Amino acid sequence: MAWWRRQGGADGLPAFSPYALVAVGALNDERLLQPVVAVRELAAEVARQLPEATFAYPDNGEERFEPSLRRLPLSPCQPLDEVHRRLQECAERLADWDWRYLSQRLDALVAQVRTWNVTRWEVLQERLERASHISRVEHPQEYLLNLMLRSEASCHFGDTKAATQLNEKARQFAARHGDACRRQLLHLEIARLVLHQDNEDFAAVAAAAPDLEQRLAELADDDLTMRFHGTMGQAHAYGALAHVPGFSQQEARRHLDLAVETAVRTGSDADIAQDLNYRCLYYALFEPEGEESDEAYEDASAKVRELQAQNAPAGDKNLLFLTHIRALGWYRVLLSGGQPHEVRLTSALRQLLRLENWLGATTAKYLAALDAALGRTDQARERFSQALNALTATSGILGLIRLTICAEAYRSLHDESFLSLGRELLSVPGALPAGPSLAAWTAYLRQPDTAPFPGLDYWY
Repeated sequence: MAWWRRQGGADGLPAFSPYALVAVGALNDERLLQPVVAVRELAAEVARQLPEATFAYPDNGEERFEPSLRRLPLSPCQPLDEVHRRLQECAERLADWDWRYLSQRLDALVAQVRTWNVTRWEVLQERLERASHISRVEHPQEYLLNLMLRSEASCHFGDTKAATQLNEKARQFAARHGDACRRQLLHLEIARLVLHQDNEDFAAVAAAAPDLEQRLAELADDDLTMRFHGTMGQAHAYGALAHVPGFSQQEARRHLDLAVETAVRTGSDADIAQDLNYRCLYYALFEPEGEESDEAYEDASAKVRELQAQNAPAGDKNLLFLTHIRALGWYRVLLSGGQPHEVRLTSALRQLLRLENWLGATTAKYLAALDAALGRTDQARERFSQALNALTATSGILGLIRLTICAEAYRSLHDESFLSLGRELLSVPGALPAGPSLAAWTAYLRQPDTAPFPGLDYWY
């Protein structure tokens, strides 16, 4: 802490009581963190004199402390940047963020919403909440940005209700500020298309898209245009699978190709990687086997590796999504009557399976179905249970995804307990999105012996 402050690092911390965080440690000649003597004694003194304080220290794995001590163990030999990050996250939890600190952190929050929405949701949510008291009078642009980030983060995590409420609040605020917030309003209207899509309100997407596309053409903003085409590509793909009139596989491909072209024009490696992933999603949904599918995966993989070398958090996030999309393709080959893929558990797949969110749950569903088809019923049952434990929601889009896991588990294993669990999810009227998918899944769970399994008509 003392070294950091001498370097001017105190500006990188929110204002908090110096008695709330106590840190000890030493630096070697290479400026790496090293253990110090008498850590146990120092910790005991902190626990005695400052019982509410957090004690940060280099952890050699051998010391034992008072159970009541609030500890922040740091790995020895960590570089100072990593020590800085850990202390900063701790300090952020201890303090209110004043405007001085908020103004420094907003740009970082924009990047974190994009890269942490898979693996660090709880930390991201906490940060956005702490930044939520920006004055709308003194700092209207920053106030609006926070609303937009909170809505986007909620959408990523599957909380469509909260995301919709925040999006509506932000759109009303942006509309009141006219030309000063014109770009933000368009951004929010694109985001609203995603929310309509999650609710399977394809009619609302079809009604809003033409006017929005015209307004985007007048603005000539590549970033917003790219977002629009990526969103509409997914909407057309999902609508086509659900047999919604006016939505087609061809339009999905057209929009996703335009998204890639626009991303290339922006020169943003993170955007190019994301839109190449979306192109892979198209193939996973419609043409999971074949030379074009393999080439799309190779293109996306190459870009992800390039991005990882430049921006590890963004590259790692895109790798997780690409790996999930690949598993979805294997699953859809199986549902189409193809041979089950023998999956090798890569580090990315292992990380996905550890996630307690929709991404981890659906990946486990895909692999469990493949296990069952290969005769590994015990492993399949374990993975289906893992998927259901990772996704406990009973309403909204997450509840619907959980319903599909129950249905697939029953189809794969013919285990009545999964069928009963799925039927329980149907027992609460209005809990699940009332789109075309729900009717198909309900029919299967009610009459699994006669109703067709709707897996190929769904996208998760």
